[in-house]
Amino acid sequence: MNGVPPVLIPILAAAVSAALGALAATLAARRVSLLPLDRPEFRDFAASLDGAVALISPDLETVLYASPRFEPLFGSRPDRISFRRLDGIVHEEDLEALDTALSAGRVRPFDVEFRIRTGNDPRWLRMRGFPVAGKGRSAVRRIAVWVEDRSLRKTDELRLVEALDYEVAVGARIQQALLLGRPERAYPGFDLASMTLPSQKIDGDFMDFFDGGPEVLDLMLGDVMGKGVPAALTGAAACNAFFRARLALAEGTGTALPPVRDIVRGAEERIAGKLMDLRTFFTLVYGRLDGKRGLYRYVDCGHTSVLHFERKTGRCWRLKGANAPVGFLPEQDYVEYAVPLSPGDLLFLYSDGITEAENSEGERFGEDRLMKLVGAHSGLDAAALLEKVKHIAFAYAGGDFKDDVTALTVRVASGPAVRTARRGFPQSMESLRAVRDFYRACALRALSERLSSEDLDALLIATGEAAANIFRHSVPDRPSDCTAAFRVSDSWAAFYLYYRGADYEWQEPTAPNIESFPAGGYGLYLINEAMDSVTVSPGEDGEVRLCMLVDLASRVRA
Repeated sequence: MNGVPPVLIPILAAAVSAALGALAATLAARRVSLLPLDRPEFRDFAASLDGAVALISPDLETVLYASPRFEPLFGSRPDRISFRRLDGIVHEEDLEALDTALSAGRVRPFDVEFRIRTGNDPRWLRMRGFPVAGKGRSAVRRIAVWVEDRSLRKTDELRLVEALDYEVAVGARIQQALLLGRPERAYPGFDLASMTLPSQKIDGDFMDFFDGGPEVLDLMLGDVMGKGVPAALTGAAACNAFFRARLALAEGTGTALPPVRDIVRGAEERIAGKLMDLRTFFTLVYGRLDGKRGLYRYVDCGHTSVLHFERKTGRCWRLKGANAPVGFLPEQDYVEYAVPLSPGDLLFLYSDGITEAENSEGERFGEDRLMKLVGAHSGLDAAALLEKVKHIAFAYAGGDFKDDVTALTVRVASGPAVRTARRGFPQSMESLRAVRDFYRACALRALSERLSSEDLDALLIATGEAAANIFRHSVPDRPSDCTAAFRVSDSWAAFYLYYRGADYEWQEPTAPNIESFPAGGYGLYLINEAMDSVTVSPGEDGEVRLCMLVDLASRVRA
């Protein structure tokens, strides 16, 4: 009510309720269809109100009583208005809401806002009402209402919303410029596409690209805890930390391509302490596409899996790491992994807004469904695949993503020359000697002139230990075959084992305490010491891929 001190509003509201009660009692006693507007007990009080008091018949046809403010608010005398036929008086978009409220008003209180047609600018009214019983329990209830003009307040609210929308829109444009980077140019070795669908206009997902030459591109995808402006500011700080870390390493080492783990460690040194002070964190996957060598190197800090569609097997595999989100700990020992890429392979990086999207039954979209979707449409180019995933996930969630959705697709177009050998075996301990012999024959044929005898022996021991661990610990639920494979290029060699069973933990081996002569624990340690990268990637339907990679470029034969 305009001009009424806030402290008096509760008192005035109580007075209105009392007046409506007295009005109802009078009507019930007199059983008249219309109260005279000049009765002293109503006239002075009604004339002092900014709003209007009215009593409506149960069939909504007749206004039984209306205070003096009724006619100015509705633009018509009360005896000429029927609340059953408001076409031409009430804005057409508000007719259904008002009719629903009035119909419910016969049995329970209601509160509704609607617009009255008055020239060019409609007037906003707010109506609050409740049922009033007539004499006797079986009497039909009438509806007592209080109506007030909300136009000025509504105009202020709309202006505030417009101002906030403008500010948020500006923030969203700033986010697009600062948090969602794009590649500086095209790369002949791979096709890229990216997308973002914020759950709000400003979110905490961030993505960036760093050029490393004609065939090398660093890319990162991160997700800040929370949403809105605070998350976006944290994402901007994260991007700045990685930029400064790369710059410092390039100046300090004289190379434009410092190791991926050193870049992540350098960014952590600049931001982890601040994140811990703010009690926030972000997940991240930072990777390097090396088209010349045919490798994808990455550090995973608690982010969603990178999906790797492998053309040679026609399967999707989850690439994961072992590090915690940035901001969880003051410092970490970052582990860098590497997997070979071949022409026709796909990488799909995404935020959890896709996999955590829920349908009407509360069931999540899930990573398994996403893997099948990527595999089924692996023949599409990068942009078309993103569109396909977006449309299917959006339809699954009923058009309502609860979290930010950001995704990046890479399709590999070319790569180095690679020699490959494969052989299948029954997945059992009886195949261990045959698998070892297969790896030995491949390594001796391809690596004997490139590695020292000590390195070669260490690799063969490691491959044998890996096969033994799988046959011993990853027992399939039914008789199955496994496949051993060996791939070698000019700069790396990779030993694979595709099998079924449990996802055995390979990625955090610790050195055994030799003084205590433990019965086990040597195998995983030897494997990770001999190899430059060991990844265990779960696939679909219980399938798992073990990839043990040796970086030949870093090995020098003695």
